[in-house]
Amino acid sequence: VNSIDWSCDGQFLQCAIDNGSIMYYDIVYGTEVKISDSWLHDEEWSTWTSKFGWPISALTPSEGDLPHHTCVERSKSKKLVATTESNGAISLRRFPVANASKARCYLKHLPSQVQLAFTHEDKYLFSAGGTDRSLLQWKFT
Repeated sequence: VNSIDWSCDGQFLQCAIDNGSIMYYDIVYGTEVKISDSWLHDEEWSTWTSKFGWPISALTPSEGDLPHHTCVERSKSKKLVATTESNGAISLRRFPVANASKARCYLKHLPSQVQLAFTHEDKYLFSAGGTDRSLLQWKFT
C-alpha cells in the first residue's frame, strides 16, 4: 500500500497498491468492497494521494505502464494536484487532470523520493526531499 484516502462521508477507504490497483473498503462494515472503479467514480474523496484512479488517469503513460510520479497530493480546495517525479521535479496541475502536459514544473530536489503536503488553507505547498534532506516551502501568489 502506497497511499490511503478517505471518502468525505468517512464510509469508504481507498488504498493504492504499487502494482497499479486500488482496493476499496467499507469502514462501517469493515469489509473490502468488490466493485469496479466506475461505481465509486462519483464518490467525493476528502483527500487524494493515490497515484492511480480516474481523476489523474491522464498522468498514466500508456496502457499497462505504471506512472512515473512518486507522490501525489491534492489541494484542500480540490482544485490543484501536485506530483513529484523520480528525477526530483515537482509539477502542479489543475484537478482533476485532463491533460498531463499542462503543468508548471519545478526542479528543486535531488532525484529521490519527495513527499508533498498542502497547508490547510492551500496558501503553501511543502516538499520534503529524501536524498537532499531538504524541506521547501512554496507560496502561491
